[in-house]
Amino acid sequence: MTAQAERLVGVGVATLDAGPKAARELAIADALEAAALSQGAEITSADYVNGGRVATSSRLAAAPLPPGRVSVLEEGEKDGLYRVKVALDTPPPGPRADGGHCPDGRAVGRPIKRRLLTSYVYLDHPASASDLGNVSTGLPSELARRFARLPRFSARDGGAFGVLPDPRESDPASGLDLVRELGRREDVQFVLAGRLIDSGSTGDRPDFSLFNADKGRPGVFYDGPLAGLFGGGVSLQPSERRFDLELWVYDAFTGALLVRERFADTAHGQVAGRSLPPFASEAFWQNDYGRTVDKLLDKAAERVGTLLACVPFMTRVAKVEAGSRIYLGDGGLSGLRVGDSLIVYKPRPAKELRAAGSERKLGVAELLSGDATVTQVQPKLAVAEVRNARYRVEAGDLVRFVPGR
Repeated sequence: MTAQAERLVGVGVATLDAGPKAARELAIADALEAAALSQGAEITSADYVNGGRVATSSRLAAAPLPPGRVSVLEEGEKDGLYRVKVALDTPPPGPRADGGHCPDGRAVGRPIKRRLLTSYVYLDHPASASDLGNVSTGLPSELARRFARLPRFSARDGGAFGVLPDPRESDPASGLDLVRELGRREDVQFVLAGRLIDSGSTGDRPDFSLFNADKGRPGVFYDGPLAGLFGGGVSLQPSERRFDLELWVYDAFTGALLVRERFADTAHGQVAGRSLPPFASEAFWQNDYGRTVDKLLDKAAERVGTLLACVPFMTRVAKVEAGSRIYLGDGGLSGLRVGDSLIVYKPRPAKELRAAGSERKLGVAELLSGDATVTQVQPKLAVAEVRNARYRVEAGDLVRFVPGR
């Protein structure tokens, strides 16, 4: 039997309070949620005590949407609401190579460069990384270089900046406040940090040294005639070494942790001791351990870049003129074009969200304000006109790109 493609259909609505562009995006999201619910859902419930009485709270969670192409079949305004009907056409089951769709079915869209800052990498076992030099700051530099090669990112090295208030803290979510401060100060959309979990070595192989044998290492050394002249010996060197790295990527506007991924591999051969050149040097990348690390960092940047490609491009309002003309600190070099649609949000720092029943911080709520259209683009800035704003637009407000559908 030949596998068939599938079409999922959903209908969504949204109020027109913030204008038709914003309402259209919200209605499409609502329609995709309805399409997901048609595929199945999970009901979760919890009991809690309210005023001495036991109550039950239930939630209907949709199954994840498969990748596919989203089409708007019908749309229009009626009775103060924007209504849309969408279709999600999924490909036949089997391997897919294009990777052009996000988990909710949206197309990834054209590349618009998102600014990313790579920050300090923490070490779980500093002793095992002692021969890697300044790896905590060297890794951010290498990751920034790799992200800068990807079409959707403008990356900067911020290895001198840490995101955890206490380096001994194991939960990356504790960095929310410092991430927001870094994002504001460095004017970026994402902040990347992480920890090197393991860089330890195992296994032994003989390593012959004629002069200056390192007797501090396990081995067999010649102490016969002329030993003082030759000083030869055979020491045991590690033959295997791990590189186990966990990366965290935060939304710099809200501090929310978006990505937490782990990448690990084991190198064989020359991995430590005299055979290991300084980390990130040209000679290091030619070493057995360096080649393994090089491939792993490329894989990590590609994987994280793919995940972040589904996060809409966002920037801040740099300046406001005449109440409705806004200037953005991104322009043609970032990929913006005249006619691009934007949605304007107002951050609400006083409305910090926490996970239910815990102190775990999730981020900062946003207040939908209105929509805007790009009217002028220069290499490093863009001008847009705001319409349908429910609130006064101010410098520091957030602007999100609306992809075409």
